[in-house]
Amino acid sequence: EGGKISGLSKTEIAGLEEYEWMGRVVPLSSPLEANPLVHDSRMLLSHRKFNPGPEFSVTLAPAPELDGPNTVFGEVLEGQELITAMAELPFVTGKSLDPTGSPSDQWWQAQNRYFQSLAKQLGDSRVSNKYPGKLLRRVEVTKCGLA
Repeated sequence: EGGKISGLSKTEIAGLEEYEWMGRVVPLSSPLEANPLVHDSRMLLSHRKFNPGPEFSVTLAPAPELDGPNTVFGEVLEGQELITAMAELPFVTGKSLDPTGSPSDQWWQAQNRYFQSLAKQLGDSRVSNKYPGKLLRRVEVTKCGLA
């Protein structure tokens, strides 16, 4: 479970975010994931607290709604134009945005079935298990300045 404590959850008490375990408030803060930085600008690197995976996000605008569940751990110093270009690319929502039964919706459904079938044939179990109905793509970050 990547270090998760079963039954530990966050709760709000007197306007402050605290941890609760088995009905009791526990005075915890994660020394590795707690810092005073907030999501107040573009190009900040953010990671979901207590998430054992490598997933992270880059803010494209101030995002105060991330201050509780996420922590800021860095900033994009070079290549901001690439991040902006990536953000402007169209993306797949996992469902058609066109009216049901319209030619555009039917075309989207056919494409979705094709890519799901292709992914299954290639052995990508994510399509049928965790992400049904969503097309997947991989983003790999290299040369990010970490030694």
